[in-house]
Amino acid sequence: MVPISITDADDPRLHDYRALKERHLNERGGRFVAESERVVQRLVQSRLRVHSLLATPPRLASLADTLAVARRDDGDFPIYVATQSVLDRIAGFHVHRGCLAIGQRPDTTAVPARPLIRFARWPDDLLNLRAAGFTLVAATPRPGATPLPAFTRPPRLALLLGSEGPGLSDATLALADHQVAIPMTTADSPGADSLNVATAGAVLLYALGGPGGLRA
Repeated sequence: MVPISITDADDPRLHDYRALKERHLNERGGRFVAESERVVQRLVQSRLRVHSLLATPPRLASLADTLAVARRDDGDFPIYVATQSVLDRIAGFHVHRGCLAIGQRPDTTAVPARPLIRFARWPDDLLNLRAAGFTLVAATPRPGATPLPAFTRPPRLALLLGSEGPGLSDATLALADHQVAIPMTTADSPGADSLNVATAGAVLLYALGGPGGLRA
């Protein structure tokens, strides 16, 4: 897999990276965006299809070992390399982790459907959940948050998750009834302060689910 140098942010081969909202990618056959070196590494090592990878030279160098041993049943995928400024212009925002990839969701036709609701006024519509009897629980690594092992689950909760890095906005945190943190500081990783949203969500759902699972 020889990297392809990208100097033009309007290169048509990078269309997926200019449509980063999940709903846009889902409309194009269930595609999703993986962001950050760790998440991209896990995607490449998984059995999921990888459509392409886009990274800055330093991030691509960090992924070299992973890419060298990757064996894909669906064949090789294009690897694009661009400077940070070009990458930012392509994505339309500052990709501070310098690495993106487009993956393919597995066929979920056998999975029971779940309702998906999009709030029109975020975070104000969270007040509707509270009015319906839900306790708003925000996940955040900020100081003052209750460590997850010490948190007592309310009977009905709405779990609020933010993206890795920026996390939840100040406005969202201000509306939350509780703030909880996943303890991550260890001797091996004293500086770790965030997880990608899928991992954080899995940990929180498991911890707060109880014997009968998480119930609304």
